[in-house]
Amino acid sequence: MSRVRCRPWSPHEETSWSCGSALRDGFGITGLTVPPRPAHSATSRRLTTMPNHRHSTTRRTILTGGGAGLMAMFGAAATSAAPLTPAEKAHVHIVNDFCAAWPSHDLATVMDFFADHGAYRMTETTELAKGREAVTARVKTLIDHVDRFEVLDTFARGPMVVNERIDRFSNFALKSWHGVGVFFIQNGKIVDWYDYTITMERA
Repeated sequence: MSRVRCRPWSPHEETSWSCGSALRDGFGITGLTVPPRPAHSATSRRLTTMPNHRHSTTRRTILTGGGAGLMAMFGAAATSAAPLTPAEKAHVHIVNDFCAAWPSHDLATVMDFFADHGAYRMTETTELAKGREAVTARVKTLIDHVDRFEVLDTFARGPMVVNERIDRFSNFALKSWHGVGVFFIQNGKIVDWYDYTITMERA
C-alpha cells in the first residue's frame, strides 16, 4: 500500500491529510513517522529485528505520533512481530471485549473497562477527555448510536494494543468510521484510548 488518504474527523472539523509513503516503511524507536530508506540499510535491519527493544517506545510517543506513524508501526509490526506473550494476549482480550461491549449501549459496562484516571481522545483533532467524569461525558455522545465495532486486525506490544476498526453508527453524523485505535492497558484497565482516522462515511 503506497498511499492512503487519512482524514481526521470531529463534529466541528473537515480537515484532510495524506499519510503518504510512511505507511510502508515501518516504525522507529524514537519516532513514528519514518521516511523512505533503502530496504537493506543498517537502520532497516535494526527496525525489523528489534531483538531487545519490545517496550522501548513509550506510550506517549505512540499516542502523540499521529495517524501516519501509527499505521506505519501497525503495518510493519503486524507482519514481522514475534508471537504475543501471555500478558499481551490478555491485553488484546481486554480491548476486544471493550469493543464488543459498545453495541449493548450500556454506559456502566463500557466505563468499567477504564481506569479511574483514564483518558480518551475521539480523533487526532479532538480535545483529550481526561479523568472518569470527562471520559464518561465523551462516551455518552457516542454510545447510543453505535451499531458495532468491527475489529479488522490487532497488534500488541507490551502494555500497548493497536487495532484497526470500522465503527458503524445509526442516527448519527457518521454512518461509519474506519481508523486505528491505540490503547494503553495497566492493571487490567484502559488508561489511554486514542483513535486516529483513516476514512469516514457521513450519514
